[in-house]
Amino acid sequence: MLTHLCKDCSFTRASWDRLISWLHVGSLPPTTVTTTLKGWWKKCRAGFDKHNKSFFDDIIIYFWWNIWKERNRRTFNQVSKSEEEVALLTKEDFQQFSLAFS
Repeated sequence: MLTHLCKDCSFTRASWDRLISWLHVGSLPPTTVTTTLKGWWKKCRAGFDKHNKSFFDDIIIYFWWNIWKERNRRTFNQVSKSEEEVALLTKEDFQQFSLAFS
């Protein structure tokens, strides 16, 4: 279930595509490249230089956190946000984090 939720779900992929477009992250390997979540994360990280690996890690953690919260909204509250809204929440969380630690 975790692999599906974090990388294979069509909602997750659409939200991710929106987020990386906004952040101008560039081309990342598609989620279908590997079957495991860890394998995909490692493949994506390989595309960043040493100084930007933590940038990618921060983004992906905030993204998965927002995907998890969306799953809970749908499961427990019977409400949902769009792919764009989840991507925007992630972007805002990351920007707040960056401001707090810059």
